[in-house]
Amino acid sequence: MQTGQPLTVTNRDSGIDLGGLATDPAGAFNSDVVAGSMLTYTTGGLRDNLQSYINKAAWGLAPRNRYGNSGRGMFRGPGQLDLDFSMFKDFKVRERLTTQFRTEFFNIMNHPNFGNPNTNLDSVAFGQITSTSVNARLIQFALKILF
Repeated sequence: MQTGQPLTVTNRDSGIDLGGLATDPAGAFNSDVVAGSMLTYTTGGLRDNLQSYINKAAWGLAPRNRYGNSGRGMFRGPGQLDLDFSMFKDFKVRERLTTQFRTEFFNIMNHPNFGNPNTNLDSVAFGQITSTSVNARLIQFALKILF
């Protein structure tokens, strides 16, 4: 289990005439945030908010000649929950030879873990969650010989 990652909303023109980022001269800076607005939608479940995880009305484009007024990591993405399980059974063949049968279940509860929303204010997909961060349930069997 873990909480979501801190996220920052950016836009392409924010601070563009001020020198850019140290790692990317054309990098995007923070956007403007509307005071008193809810940054994300908290009503309903996460599945209900996949198309609008971020409140679009709470964010505005920062102009080219200044940085946006929003802070870094002002809200968090969706949390993660994953449960793995494994079983092992050893079969003694001879004194120095053992065969081990293994069964491993990854994401055994088949719980969907959604990825982070798009945080680029210039994108048409801004605020939407379009991916998952882990696979659906996986089961694998293995046979191991120990000698």
